[in-house]
Amino acid sequence: MLKEANIFLLITFLFINNGIKGQSIKINGKLFDKDKGNTISNGVIFLNPGNQVTTTDTKGEYSFTSPPGRKQISTKVLGYNSANIRFEASSDTVINIYVQISPYELNEVTITGDSIKNVVVTPHGSFIITPAAIRETPKLFSEPDLLKSFQLLPGIVSGKDGTADIYVRGGGTGQNIILANGCYFFLPNHLLGFASPYDLDFLESAEMFKDYFPSELGGGASSVISLDFKKPHSDSLRAQLRLGLLSSGITMRKPEITVIE
Repeated sequence: MLKEANIFLLITFLFINNGIKGQSIKINGKLFDKDKGNTISNGVIFLNPGNQVTTTDTKGEYSFTSPPGRKQISTKVLGYNSANIRFEASSDTVINIYVQISPYELNEVTITGDSIKNVVVTPHGSFIITPAAIRETPKLFSEPDLLKSFQLLPGIVSGKDGTADIYVRGGGTGQNIILANGCYFFLPNHLLGFASPYDLDFLESAEMFKDYFPSELGGGASSVISLDFKKPHSDSLRAQLRLGLLSSGITMRKPEITVIE
């Protein structure tokens, strides 16, 4: 009789022990911003042991199902410091988590680059433009053009779309004088402005006078454009090849020869 009672108690103990081990509890709560007090959605919540992971919903709520025991909850939220909470859970437990904003400071960033000063304004009101600046001018289905670059300056109005006509202070296109090293340049446009008669490989700079005309450059009612071409090199022979959709070319600059008698 005693033996049967012992067997009964042993079976009862094993049944209760297995029931306790198989018990699951619920651990849930909300994730809050510690400073503002509002809930945080899409925050990542970790529960250990068990390596369980979940994210908070739009209301900032999360939930786990786990056996009772010692637990640790940790968080990972973009822009916030991590939180770690250790606790003992023997039944359903509510754990609200408060995280604090983590200010992130970037290291100093220094940006450097080679800038091209498109237009130089002289003290007497003229504009000087270089071939490098002309090549940087926006263009559509055409070669870099000197007159189209001048169309972007204040006080100058362009003509028909696609052409290189310029109108300065209400004047006509024929009232602009273009001088190449002091010589008059006739027919400044070519092929409706799609191809420029000014070869940038030879051009050193171009200066436009639209407010004040020097006496040696007089004759224009609206403006005067003075072209300055490159000088020969004094040290060595130099060559430059240019390839394009509309035109191509090769430029050679030879040293200047000085004859001493």
